[in-house]
Amino acid sequence: MHKIISGLLISYCMLASGYAQSQRRYPMPLMVTVQFHSLTLPFHDLSGNFANMGLGLGTEVGYQAQHTLVQQFQVAWFHNKAAGNGLMAFTQTAWRPVTGSPVYGEVALGAGCLLASRPSTTWQQVNGEWTAKGHAGKAMLVIPLGISAGYDSRRADAMFAPYISYQMMLAVGYNPSVPVVPQTLIQAGSRIYFNR
Repeated sequence: MHKIISGLLISYCMLASGYAQSQRRYPMPLMVTVQFHSLTLPFHDLSGNFANMGLGLGTEVGYQAQHTLVQQFQVAWFHNKAAGNGLMAFTQTAWRPVTGSPVYGEVALGAGCLLASRPSTTWQQVNGEWTAKGHAGKAMLVIPLGISAGYDSRRADAMFAPYISYQMMLAVGYNPSVPVVPQTLIQAGSRIYFNR
């Protein structure tokens, strides 16, 4: 798992370095999100997502001046009383088809790491007696696939660019009986441009 996190950090540094040498017309934004987590199949019981709130921070760098292909980096925390809290760091490559309008759609695919805690204290039998193991959870590989819509008028020099996103995720390595678990995140946030 340390190799995954190290790889994400190295990728970020390389992309940020390349971006700094490219056009500065579109600076790296700060992405701030409020999000809602659910341990469920995609598009199933959407109202259930809104009981489990979280926060996220991130940024993105463009592969070209038009920003139709970008690399995003996010760190997200969520609270889920039933399934356990989580802290996730992931990167996604996002594609935004050119529409000629400030309103855009986006499809993104990536990978990352999820540190999930247990929702309640677990117990383990040691020498015939039950002892508490606490809430400590485990690290898992997570594969997010996202669809988003947003507004980003770069010509208007606006500081805020709001968007909404629906992330379908697979957590790999949940336990031996259920190796892959589907999860979802509904995100509402904004890119904040400080130096336009």
